[in-house]
Amino acid sequence: MKKKMEKHIECTPGTPCPPCQEVVLVPCFGEHLGQERAIPCSKSRQFPCQNLCGNLLHCGNHYCTKDCHVLEIPSDQRKADTILSLSRKNTLAEPCERCNLPCQRARDPPCSHPCPSRCHLSDCLPCKALVKRSCHCGAMTHAFECVYYNNLNAKQQLKVRSCGGPCHRKLPNCPHLCSEICHPGQCPSVDQCMKKVNVRCACNTLKKEWVCQDVLKEYRRSGRDPKVAKGQFGVGLIACGGDCVKKVNVPAAELHQRKVQENKNPAAEVTNVPKRRKKRDRGAQEPVQVSMWQQMKRYLVVIIALAGLVVLGLLIWKGVYQISDWMNEMEEQKARERLLRAGRL
Repeated sequence: MKKKMEKHIECTPGTPCPPCQEVVLVPCFGEHLGQERAIPCSKSRQFPCQNLCGNLLHCGNHYCTKDCHVLEIPSDQRKADTILSLSRKNTLAEPCERCNLPCQRARDPPCSHPCPSRCHLSDCLPCKALVKRSCHCGAMTHAFECVYYNNLNAKQQLKVRSCGGPCHRKLPNCPHLCSEICHPGQCPSVDQCMKKVNVRCACNTLKKEWVCQDVLKEYRRSGRDPKVAKGQFGVGLIACGGDCVKKVNVPAAELHQRKVQENKNPAAEVTNVPKRRKKRDRGAQEPVQVSMWQQMKRYLVVIIALAGLVVLGLLIWKGVYQISDWMNEMEEQKARERLLRAGRL
């Protein structure tokens, strides 16, 4: 082997040179790092490796997912900015894929609406979607442009959401509504309600007019819960007087005597019976008295009705006879005309 390596090969003048056997590193089509191959110089050819292309697409956000291929120089690229694998004339050159994905960029200011454009490198357009926000009291709903609403700070957002009308929320400790302008958070006049309330005793005999906040203080002082029904708010806060005791403590004997009297007189009027039924029952119990003039009226009506029937019968009878006479005259006239025609013939 040493003798063969040291042997000098002489070329005959005029013959072609032998193939170059020097080993060179040949990159793949996409010139990926670490994918070069050691190939003799005379047999050096570019080849596709097992990696994806990975070239940055025109959108600037995604990369080509094709297999390793010869890159094509874009028409707008300068000739000085060339790479060995890029070629305009190479038949194996092919363009990278087009990005058809929707835009996935985060908007500024951030919002939940996606960008309607395709994938792009520049900033997204301002979001014009409508954002619905209810006012603080819930009486109406506002519609804002997303870019306008998101550019406001937290304090300005609370301000623009106010409807400007009175707060329609019910106060938690009394049956009244908040009198403040539409506002966020808890109503400030929870314990400062200045509306008038009728306060009664337990039997509803005594009645006084208090301010609502005084009623709430009395509820707290007595240890009772002010969250009661609307008709029962303020009932029982006043102590009953002497008249209340007489009204509440009615003797049982008096109530019993009243029930006995009602049972003995069943014909007494019941308050819940309708008026028509009362009149009907009263008419059935009391006999109706008819006067002489009313009786004569009835007889006259009967006589006039009979006379009208007789007159109507006479008129009908006379009309029938007139129709019969007219029909007889028409028959006689037709008979004469027939005789005249027969005499002429």
